[in-house]
Amino acid sequence: MSILQRLQRSYQALIGAEEPAAPPAPPVSRLPAVEPPTLKEGQIDVRELIARYDAARHAELADAYFEPRMNNIVLRRKPFITTHEMVQILTAFAHVVEELRIFPRVRVLDFGAGTAWSSRYLASLGCQVTAIDVSKNALQIGKSIHQEDPTTRDLPIEFHVFDGRSIPAAEKSFDRILSFDAFHHVADQKAVLAEFSRVLRDDGVAAFAEPGPYHSLMPSSQMEMQAYDVIENDIRVEEIWDMAQACGFADIKLSFTMPHQTLVSLDDFNRFLEQRSAPDDVVFTHLNSQIHLNRRVFFLYKSATHEPDSRFISGLNYNMDLVEVTPVGPDTIRLTLVIENTGGATWLPSGYEPGNVNVGIHLRSPDGRMLDNDYTRLPVSSERVRLGQKIEVSGTIPRPDVDDFQLELDLVAEGVIWFEIVGGKPMKLAFRDRAYVGSR
Repeated sequence: MSILQRLQRSYQALIGAEEPAAPPAPPVSRLPAVEPPTLKEGQIDVRELIARYDAARHAELADAYFEPRMNNIVLRRKPFITTHEMVQILTAFAHVVEELRIFPRVRVLDFGAGTAWSSRYLASLGCQVTAIDVSKNALQIGKSIHQEDPTTRDLPIEFHVFDGRSIPAAEKSFDRILSFDAFHHVADQKAVLAEFSRVLRDDGVAAFAEPGPYHSLMPSSQMEMQAYDVIENDIRVEEIWDMAQACGFADIKLSFTMPHQTLVSLDDFNRFLEQRSAPDDVVFTHLNSQIHLNRRVFFLYKSATHEPDSRFISGLNYNMDLVEVTPVGPDTIRLTLVIENTGGATWLPSGYEPGNVNVGIHLRSPDGRMLDNDYTRLPVSSERVRLGQKIEVSGTIPRPDVDDFQLELDLVAEGVIWFEIVGGKPMKLAFRDRAYVGSR
């Protein structure tokens, strides 16, 4: 049986259907209870399989799994193997990336990266990615794809082999960790969680997209374990959370979404929006119920407080008042401003790293034409600026080498966004014959 046939069969076994569910049956007030599967005679107990070998041997078996697949074109296309799998994978990937809240040059550990498709996507989004896996063969596949693709080969991805015990990185090396369909292959979950906690920074997040609590009993999992001795473990979030707390994590959240869309009539669509409610049979379709039974997307946080800051777009706004414009010699202007943080995000101290907040100044002609979009910068604060806080900003800027001009003052989160784009109100200072004449 080809890998494509096995993947198709695995997916069909997971959702219990050959194709996506047909339009749902008439509405019901409650879904029928789903009877969880149990270990049957002749099936492999994943706990016994884990105990059978040490970490080094499990790593060897995982590597051997990929060895005959080094040139498998289907595997190299992941996640675009089948339509069904692509939808399932990329939907979950969108959910983890959304909550990871990545920012420019964020350092991400892609744990159990396999052929590194997720590493390439993260790097394409501006992340600095380290891809690790117990299988050097899988990483070699990923590295060759990365190097052969002109759209990704210059992106920052490092590839390292994981020995099954210790992550090859110093303490607090990463802002984020992604484990996408990888943690259920781990032999010692607590040891790996301890490593995650060690290499994550204090405000770090570890994201998981994994199968559910009965994964080891699925037909596809049993087949893989019988044929290759590879681990197909269950993901029991309650147990993982107990271990994660002991390892230093402070909070956990689970993604509760309806990953499979339901098509409704225009009238129903408008009515659901107006009522802010939809029947169970529209929200909890058979397929969505099966996906939630067999899928977990969750997040572990090093800190219990998740303070939004200026590395992210949401919550950026300000009020700016002019105090004084003073010429300082023929080539310099002193500006004094009072700036209030009126948004919902804390501003990082001024500087030139991603998210640092400065006064950004555009140079325009008297009629408003842009002459220099990045004319100069003025620092706002050497410390964080929180919601409602007012800061007096004073500093000198160079006077342009033209007689008539406008200086347009906005705030900029470096490498992220100019505040005007998300609703900020820039201030324009007009100069005639090199003298200040007014603001608006």
